[in-house]
Amino acid sequence: MLNLKIILLLIILSNLFIFESFEIVQNINYYVISMENEDRMNNIIEQTKKINEHNNANISIEIVDAIVGKNLDLQKLRDIGILSSTAELGDDEYKQKNEIGCYLSHMKVYETIKQKNNSGYSVIFEDDFKINNYFLDILDTTISKLQNIDVDFDYLFLGIAGNNGEQVVDNIFNISPDISYQAHGYLINNKNIDKIIEKMKYIETVLDVQIFNKGKQKELNVLRIYPTIVDQNYDQFGSLIR
Repeated sequence: MLNLKIILLLIILSNLFIFESFEIVQNINYYVISMENEDRMNNIIEQTKKINEHNNANISIEIVDAIVGKNLDLQKLRDIGILSSTAELGDDEYKQKNEIGCYLSHMKVYETIKQKNNSGYSVIFEDDFKINNYFLDILDTTISKLQNIDVDFDYLFLGIAGNNGEQVVDNIFNISPDISYQAHGYLINNKNIDKIIEKMKYIETVLDVQIFNKGKQKELNVLRIYPTIVDQNYDQFGSLIR
């Protein structure tokens, strides 16, 4: 059994670690894209509470209204140059509209980040997200590692399906050259938001694939963490945005 001195030391170290997390949390904004379905709104509340209770924090998550795909005029988007005439979105128009609505919803968050002109970072969730109990602690140490080795990244995926690429450091990896997908939880380096908007402004395929393609082409620096700290609760919610 641990003696009292060791227990006290562990408590002190734990408190110091939490304080460090608070310093980084102050430089992170949190957004969730939602169509404000009741069950999903309840999930946002539940996951926010989970983050705060398990991490001794007091963060809030800004809700961004999703763009509804069925209301989009695809030809108009092509005419104004947002949607590529050769975009790979599937053959079904209903699915195409949903994918474009999802894509434009994420772009809407990017524009919000740009307007706020914030330094630091932004985490973007989709409303079916489910976080790891130690989300903030792991995020804190991960960002610290990237700062320590001075890596200028654009995206850091906190939840993603697919294989790891080359290891950057510890739990941080480049994306795999294989197919990866899912964009239910990731972090953006705010100082690079203009670059991100410029590289993502033309819709060539579905959002997650386009981000990964830009990463593979070295137009954007896209990283991931493993193990992931955000899951997609697809079994419970299915998909509304897409």
